[in-house]
Amino acid sequence: MRTSKLQRPNGMQLNFCCIIKQLPAFIFVFLLLGSSDLSAQFKEESVQVAYELRMDGEVWYARAMLNKLIEQGKEPGLAQYELARLKLARMIGGRNIQMNSIVSSASEAAHADSTNVVYAYFLADCNFLKAYVSMMKEGESAKEDIHDAIGSLERVLELKPDYHEVRMCLVEIYQQLPEDMGGDKEKAAEYAQKLKEMDWFFAAQAGEILLTEETNRLEYWQEVWKNKKEDIRVQKQLGLAYLTEGNLEEAKPLFEEVMKEDPAYNTLMLDIARHHMYQVMWGKSEPEDEIPLAEAAIKEYLSLEPEPLAPLKAWAKGNLAKMQFFSGNKEEGERLIAEAKAIDPDFSKASAVPGLGLYIPPGEIYRSGEYSSFLRPF
Repeated sequence: MRTSKLQRPNGMQLNFCCIIKQLPAFIFVFLLLGSSDLSAQFKEESVQVAYELRMDGEVWYARAMLNKLIEQGKEPGLAQYELARLKLARMIGGRNIQMNSIVSSASEAAHADSTNVVYAYFLADCNFLKAYVSMMKEGESAKEDIHDAIGSLERVLELKPDYHEVRMCLVEIYQQLPEDMGGDKEKAAEYAQKLKEMDWFFAAQAGEILLTEETNRLEYWQEVWKNKKEDIRVQKQLGLAYLTEGNLEEAKPLFEEVMKEDPAYNTLMLDIARHHMYQVMWGKSEPEDEIPLAEAAIKEYLSLEPEPLAPLKAWAKGNLAKMQFFSGNKEEGERLIAEAKAIDPDFSKASAVPGLGLYIPPGEIYRSGEYSSFLRPF
């Protein structure tokens, strides 16, 4: 690591107070990075320990440990994978982390073990995010980035043909993008047909992606629900379709049944909160009507069992802070932001509810069991 020495300006007196204020930062960097021996602080150094440190909000220690493991050639694929996840979490948390740096670490992991589905999937996920950002910015590299994303997604299917979430992503990319950007409706239909042979629920989700403009999403899931009322995934999709229509009265009872059946879906309360905030953002309702309802939904989520994961808890508190700031309650907003940062200094600043792919234990294959479109809020 390259450091710069403080230079005394010619003809100027050295600002002693300024140096004193900076000393804690210099001491911290020296202790953390100047010494290659982390063993004094940790009995064990491993990717798993680094992951646990990150989940406890100790991001700096986690990064230092991962860098040391990589330098020593220990757990090379897993360490690069976890470092890429840490970088992505920090970027989503508002840190100045470049997407190319994240993709580089993910590529190193995939190169270390080219048959590892976990690494291949995360690389594909990073490539897709890079392509999405390029498209939104209308960057010159967008077409090439999309090509890379498609190639890495197809590589995942070569390793694991039943990775339906990945196949769904390809259905949407090929169906929704214009041809000059990589879209191909015939390929989208082929991937959708393959899902029909493998999994009825993902086939139903693929069918929604392929809907014509004349077909309403809500009507589509109402029809699916007639024959699959017992499947909570269908109930959730129907609820989300109602929510997209702005119909919380119909969505909420469905969500309550889903959450009662499987508490892993408790994040639906956060979608309800987002619904209320969107009503304000879209000019459909007044802040004084919607913000208290959004706050109530988030607070209910935070009270549910099992206790939310730290990054999700921090994201929820961060959004409570935003509402306080929006309402002019600066002091309360700052208090909530401090609480959120104490839980996770890099909690997501994105409006969407964070996915769990960044937070499951390292090495586990991430399967959400359903597909979430990148083109709509719900």
